[in-house]
Amino acid sequence: MLALLVMSTLALAYDIQLVRADGVVTIKSDGYIDPSTANITTLDNTTYTFIGNIIGELIDVERGNIVIDGNGYTVQGNGLPYGFMLNQVNNVTIKNMNIANFIFGIYIQNSSRTFVTEDNITYCGGYGVYESYSNFSTISTSNVTSCGYAGIFSYLSNYTVLSDNNVSNNKDGIKMWDSLDIAINGNTISGNDGAGIYMWDSLDIAINGNTISGNDGAGISIEGSYNAINGNTISGNNGTGISIGGSLSDVIDDNTVIGNLGVGISIYGSPNEKMNHNTVNNNNNTGIWLYNCSDALVNGSSISGNNGDGIHLASLGPVPMRPGLANVTDNQISYNTGNGIYMYDFHGGRVQGNQLENNTNGIVITGVIDYILTNNYLVNQSSYGIQMFTYSRDNTIYHNDFVNNKNLVEIDGSSSVRSWNDSYPSGGNYWSDYTGNDTKKGPNQNINGQDGIGDTPYVIDVNNHDNYPLSPSTQPSHDIGLLNPEQWKTFVCQGFPLCTYGSIINYGNNDENASIIAYANGVQFDSKNFTLQARTWNATGFDFTSRFGWNTTSLVKYVNYSSLIFCLCPVAGETETADNNFTGGWFEVTIAGDVNGDRKVDGKDLGWVAWCFGSYPGSPTIYWNPNCDINNDGHADGKDLGIVAEHFGEPPP
Repeated sequence: MLALLVMSTLALAYDIQLVRADGVVTIKSDGYIDPSTANITTLDNTTYTFIGNIIGELIDVERGNIVIDGNGYTVQGNGLPYGFMLNQVNNVTIKNMNIANFIFGIYIQNSSRTFVTEDNITYCGGYGVYESYSNFSTISTSNVTSCGYAGIFSYLSNYTVLSDNNVSNNKDGIKMWDSLDIAINGNTISGNDGAGIYMWDSLDIAINGNTISGNDGAGISIEGSYNAINGNTISGNNGTGISIGGSLSDVIDDNTVIGNLGVGISIYGSPNEKMNHNTVNNNNNTGIWLYNCSDALVNGSSISGNNGDGIHLASLGPVPMRPGLANVTDNQISYNTGNGIYMYDFHGGRVQGNQLENNTNGIVITGVIDYILTNNYLVNQSSYGIQMFTYSRDNTIYHNDFVNNKNLVEIDGSSSVRSWNDSYPSGGNYWSDYTGNDTKKGPNQNINGQDGIGDTPYVIDVNNHDNYPLSPSTQPSHDIGLLNPEQWKTFVCQGFPLCTYGSIINYGNNDENASIIAYANGVQFDSKNFTLQARTWNATGFDFTSRFGWNTTSLVKYVNYSSLIFCLCPVAGETETADNNFTGGWFEVTIAGDVNGDRKVDGKDLGWVAWCFGSYPGSPTIYWNPNCDINNDGHADGKDLGIVAEHFGEPPP
C-alpha cells in the first residue's frame, strides 16, 4: 500500500520525469518499433497490429496519429508501472486489447485525442486508465475492472467522453479532479469498493444513462461541480444514491434511485438545483435531502417507501434574511416512514400539486414564511395532514384535499396562517370531516343555489378558519351569474359609455365562453363576448368591479330609456339561471358635458364636477356622483372638467 501511495504521488507530481522499466517496447516518433522483434507489426506506420502477447514489457507510444490494434492479444505487466504510456502525443487509438497487472494500465499525459475502445483492462494496482493534462480523450466499450485505486481517473483534463464501458470491482469506479466538460454516458458501474462515480471541483459534467449499482460507497458523489445528471439507474449502493455538495445549478432529471442504504438524493450548499421526474424509492434513509440549497425545485417525481422523509429541505440562513426559496410541485410522495415533505427556513415559494399518501405526516413546515400550499392531496397520513412550527407565518393554504388523515392540522403558538382559502368563488380546501351543507352561494353564502362551497366555515381552531370549504359533490359543472349588479348613471353623455357596477361570476368548474346583451325599452343596443375561467369572477372585457361601458353612440338624445336590462346568456348545461339577468332603472342620453341632465352645458355642470372632484367609487356618497365621471375612468377629475369646459355653452341659449 505504501508503494502504491508513493507511485500515485509521483504520477500527480507532473514536474518529475516518468520512470521507465527495463523491458520497454517503443513505437518511436519516426514510426519504427523498438525492438523490431516485438509482437507488433505495421505496414504503413499508421496502423500497428499485435501478432502475439507481450509479457513483462510496457508499450511506450511516441508517435501520434496512429491506431494500435491489439487484435485480441494481451499486454501483461506483472507489476510494472505502465501498460501503455502516452506522453505528449496526439490522436492515438488503442483498441481490442487485453491489459493486465500494471500499476497504470494506460497512462495518458499532456496528450490530445486519445481513443481507448473495446479493451479489457484489469488487475492494475493503481488505475485502469489514467489521464492528466490531456484533452478530448474518449474511452468507450471497454471493461475496466479490479483496479486498486480507480478504474478510470482524470486530472486537469478536459472534454473527456466515457461511454458504454463496464467499470466494476475497482476501488472507485470513475474519478475526476479539476476537469471540464466531461460526458459519462451509458456505462455500467458496479461492485466498486468506493463510489461508482466521484467528481471533485469539475465543471460541465454530463452523467447520462448509466447503470450504477452495488458499490460500497455512493452511486454518484460530487463536490464543487456543475452537472447534468439524467436518465441514470442508481440502485443497491451501500451509500447515498446521488450526493452533491458545493455545486451550482445542477439539473437532475429522469433518474431511478432505488434501494440505496443511504439517502436517495442528497445535496448541500448548492443553489439553483432543479430535479424533475425522478423515481426515488425504497432507500434506507430520506428520499431527497437538500440542505442550504436556495432556489431549488423538486418536480414531477415519485418518492415512495423511503425510511425517513420523502423530501427534506432545510436552510439555515441568517434571520431575517432568508436564503431563498424552494418549490415542491406535482410529486407522488407515499409510504415514507417520516414526513412526506419537511421544510425548514424557506421564504416565498410554493408546495403545489403533490399527492401525499400514507406517510407519518403529510407536510411539515418550520420557520417557513410567505408560502403557498395549494392543490395538494393529503390522504391517510398516520399522524397529521399539515403541521406548522417555529414562527411559520404568512402562508396561504387553499385547494388542498384533506382526506382520512388521523389528525388534520397542528399549529404551534408561534405560527400563523395568512389564509386558509382563496377568494370567492375559487374557495378553500376540501375537508373529509366537514359536516356543513351547501344550499347557498355567493361571497356571503346568502343566495339560493349550490356553488360547491360549504355554507358555513370550517373551524380548525379559534384562530384558523377556512371560510369557503369545498364541497366537490355539489360543485356545479356549468353555472354563471351576475353578482350584485348596479346601474351607475342616469344621465349619459353621448359618445361616452353607459357604465354598470358588479361582477360576472363563474361558479362552475369549467371555463366558459359567454355573452351578455344590453336592452333598453325592449330593444337590444349592445352586446359583449368574453371568456371566464372556472371558479373566478370578472371576465376580461367585462370588469364590473371597475366599469363596463355600453356603447350609446347610436342612441337618440333626450329620450328616457326605461327597463334597462342586462342578460347573461346561459351556457351549455347550465340549469341555475335565476341570477343571469339584471333589470335596472331609466337613463337618458344627453350632450357631452351635461352631467345634470338639463340639456345644456353651463356653470351648473362645472359646479357638479367641481363638487365631486377627486371622488371615486367607494368615496362618501356626498361627494361621489357617477354622472360626473364623464369619461368613465373611475374618477371625477380634471379630465371631466376639461370635457365640460370644451363644450361649455352648448347648445347656445
